[in-house]
Amino acid sequence: VIGCVATIIVVFLSGFAGLLAVWGNVIDWDPDSPTYTNPNLYLFQVLKDNDSLGEAKVSSWIGVFVVILACIMNMSALDSFQNGLAATLTAHFLKGRPIIFARVMVIVINVPIIAFALDNRNVLSLFLVTNMVCTCCTVPVMMGLWDSPLGRSLVTESSMVFSCAVAILTVCAYGIGNNWNPDDHLGSIATGTTYAWVNNQYTWDYFLIALCSSVAGLLLWIIVAQVLKRLLGFEGVGISDLLRHIPGFSLLADERAAPAAGA
Repeated sequence: VIGCVATIIVVFLSGFAGLLAVWGNVIDWDPDSPTYTNPNLYLFQVLKDNDSLGEAKVSSWIGVFVVILACIMNMSALDSFQNGLAATLTAHFLKGRPIIFARVMVIVINVPIIAFALDNRNVLSLFLVTNMVCTCCTVPVMMGLWDSPLGRSLVTESSMVFSCAVAILTVCAYGIGNNWNPDDHLGSIATGTTYAWVNNQYTWDYFLIALCSSVAGLLLWIIVAQVLKRLLGFEGVGISDLLRHIPGFSLLADERAAPAAGA
């Protein structure tokens, strides 16, 4: 409860500072202007010591303090993202294995993150990627917490993975459609996918598409799976059961674990 209240207060103050920046007319709204203000940085515009347009400069102790807090937030967010991925994959696929497997998993997860960082992209783009992924996966993951016989029969690991995949592919398709160029098909696919995940500037419709498509994917799988089960008596296997047939997977997975839920 304390953490929830503290989060609400911090988010409110950050958003309110942005409103103050808009009220103080220190925001440049023109995207084509060299002094255009990124909407995610409105908070820092309050630190200006004058009402000129352009990016804010740190010129006081409070500015240094805010920048330090922002750096701490960035590092903690990335650290939580990396640890969360590593812990989830390790607990599911490397259960009962030596700690060295978990450490290797951390290194493997950091490879694409390091590659992304070396591409000299704005740090806000990295947060955008994680926010989009979280939006695609929030509903199926939360539904996975439905701990009851009915919930376990409807929401399986296969339905959750399918829901996340549908959301990710739908977001890519939406970005490609908005950036489609009939004269350059491959270029449109690359540009649209990049825009959807890295350059959409937190446009609300991309997040809405991700959220709604994940719900639609989850419902689609549940309906089809239940129809096949009730009418034809067909019940598929879980993804973990399929992965166990891959040569070498038994070296990583804990075969002593209970079989995964069906599809």
